[in-house]
Amino acid sequence: MDNFKKPNLTNSKKKRTLSSKKLAESLKIKKECEKKALDIVIELIDGGLEESELLNKLYSINVCHYEDVVEERFILKQCGYVMCDKKLTDIPNQKYKISLALTKVFDITERKKFCSNTCYKSSKYLQNQLLTTPLWLRDKDIVPTFKLLKYVYNHRYCKI
Repeated sequence: MDNFKKPNLTNSKKKRTLSSKKLAESLKIKKECEKKALDIVIELIDGGLEESELLNKLYSINVCHYEDVVEERFILKQCGYVMCDKKLTDIPNQKYKISLALTKVFDITERKKFCSNTCYKSSKYLQNQLLTTPLWLRDKDIVPTFKLLKYVYNHRYCKI
C-alpha cells in the first residue's frame, strides 16, 4: 500500500481554477456577441441602412437572426427584405397558391412576407450567404465578401 502515490491536489485545484476562468471568459464573449447581434437585428428591422452598412453587419449575425428580422418586418407589415422600404398590402390569407398553367401547388407562407418575387429572391440570396458557425467562435474565421443581387436596387419594379 505504500507504493501508491497520493494525487497532487494543488495541481488539480489550479486546473479547475484555470478552466473556470476560461469558461467565464467564454461566456462573457458569447454574451457580447449575442448582444451585438441583437443590436444589429433591431437596426435591420428598422431599415434605412446603406448597402455598405448592411454588408458590414452581416458577419455578426447568423441565419436565425436574419429569419427573425424577416419575421419581425412582416409583423410590422414591411417587406421582409432589409433593403426594401415598401409596406405590405393585400397579404394573402391562404397558405397555398395553385398554378393552373404549371399544374402545381406552391406553399406561399414565406413568399407572402415580401412585396415581390424580386425581394424574396434577393432576401434568400442574402440569407444563403450567412455563416453558420456560432457567433463567439468567428474571430478565427475568414470574413467572407457578402453581396446583394444587383437587380434589386431599383424598387420601381417591386410589385405585389
